[in-house]
Amino acid sequence: MLRRALSAAAVLFVLVGFVAAETYQGLLTEISKEEATVMVKKKGEKKGEKKTFKVAKDAKFTKGKDTAVTIDEIRTMIDNAKGKVKGVAVRIVTDGEGDKETIVSISVGGGKKKKDN
Repeated sequence: MLRRALSAAAVLFVLVGFVAAETYQGLLTEISKEEATVMVKKKGEKKGEKKTFKVAKDAKFTKGKDTAVTIDEIRTMIDNAKGKVKGVAVRIVTDGEGDKETIVSISVGGGKKKKDN
């Protein structure tokens, strides 16, 4: 009986951990080892909301689906960006809630591909 209760508690704990994770898409405008600033735009909105997140020490940074990149490479991409707001398109995954949200992964990319004529 105690074994079943502990198993159920463990499963519940794992499921709550997955619920706390959040995914955002937006424009990464600043990044350092400690925090990142992202213009998060929700569907249907014209203007995004500026959010600052802490970056986890073991956060993963990728370009596309699986090419690893460094923070310095991401900063270079931001500096080379063109447009009204300098930044790169990203998808970030956070862990935690509210002010305690911490970035666990950043995937850079998602821009439109040029068509060959």
